[in-house]
Amino acid sequence: MSNDAQQTHEERLKRRLHLLKAELEAGNLHIGSDPNIARELQAVRHREDGEIDLNTVGGGVRALAVEAMNHRQQTKQVISLQELQHGYFESIEKVFGNLYRDMQREGATPFQVASSVARDPDGVRIFRKAIPEVVSWVSNLWEDAHEVAHIHAQDINGLKSVFGGETFPQGKKNIVSCTGIYVDTTILPDPFLRARVFLEGPDPEIAVRYFVSGGLSLLQYKEAALAEIDVPLVAVVPDQLYLNDQICERVFRLADDDAVEHLKSMFGVQLSNLDEAHEFLKKFETASEVTARLTNPDLLLFDVRDTGPAEANIESYINKFFVPFEPGRTRWKGRSVLLCRTDETGQ
Repeated sequence: MSNDAQQTHEERLKRRLHLLKAELEAGNLHIGSDPNIARELQAVRHREDGEIDLNTVGGGVRALAVEAMNHRQQTKQVISLQELQHGYFESIEKVFGNLYRDMQREGATPFQVASSVARDPDGVRIFRKAIPEVVSWVSNLWEDAHEVAHIHAQDINGLKSVFGGETFPQGKKNIVSCTGIYVDTTILPDPFLRARVFLEGPDPEIAVRYFVSGGLSLLQYKEAALAEIDVPLVAVVPDQLYLNDQICERVFRLADDDAVEHLKSMFGVQLSNLDEAHEFLKKFETASEVTARLTNPDLLLFDVRDTGPAEANIESYINKFFVPFEPGRTRWKGRSVLLCRTDETGQ
C-alpha cells in the first residue's frame, strides 16, 4: 500500500472509531457480552495530540467501527434531511401560517404577537386546544426521527454552528443573516420540545405564549431551511435531552431553583419557589418600583449589551419582547424580571 493510500486508510479508520464511540455513547450500538471486545475497547489509547493511537486498536474494535459506519449509512437512507425538514415545516405552516402572515404585515415579532394572543381570552381558548395535538405530533416525530436527524446534521459538509441559547432565537431578525457570514449551516432546536414543560403546564397564558412564539419563530426560518442547495443554511434538529422526560424534568427543576436563588439575592427577600416569586414581582407596575426594591442591582441583567440605567433596560426588554402597541399596560414590569430569569436559567 502506498503512503498516500495508507494515510487515507488510517484517517478513515480514525473517523470510524470516533463514530463508533459516539454510537456506543448514544446507545445505538451494543457490544453484547463478548469479553474480548470489551478488553479491546478498554485497551484503546490516545496519543499526546489527542488522536487515537491505531497501534492500540484491535481487530474486533476495527470490525465494530465498520459496523457503526454501516448503521449510520443505513439510518440516513430512511429519509433525507431535506424530506424531513419539508414535512416538518409544512406541518408548522398549517397551524401558524395565517398568523405568521398577519405578523409580517404588522411588522411585529413572534414574541410580541404571542404576548398579545396570550392576553386575549378567545386567543387563549383557540390556541390552547391546539397545543396537545401539536406537542404529541412533534414528540412522535422526533422519537422516530431524532437519530436520523442527528446523523444527517453531523454529516453535513462545512462549518456548523449550534444554537444553544434560549428556547429559540427571538426577535424580528433572522440570525442566519449573521451566522451565515461565518458558518455554512446553523442547527436550530425544536422550540416545542424545549418549551414542553410550559406548554403542558397549568397556566394557559404562559402555554399559549410559548406555543405561538415557537411556531411563528420557526416560520422565520422556513425559507432558509428549505432552500434547494447542497449544504443547508438551516436545519431543525431536536435536543436529545428533551426526549427523555426524567432528565428534562430534573434539569428544569434545577433551573427553577437557580432562578429563585438569583431573585432572592437580587431583591434581598426570602422566596421558597417560583409561585412566591411571581406573587412578589407582579405587584411592581413601573420600572422604578422594580429598581427601588433591588438590594443587589448588579444582578439585574436582561442583555449583556445593556449599559444604561436599570429602568431603561427594563423598558427596553418590555418593548422588545412584549406588545408595543399597548403602551398603557404596566403589569409586566415586575413579571419581566421573573420571565427573564426563568428563561436564562433554563438554558
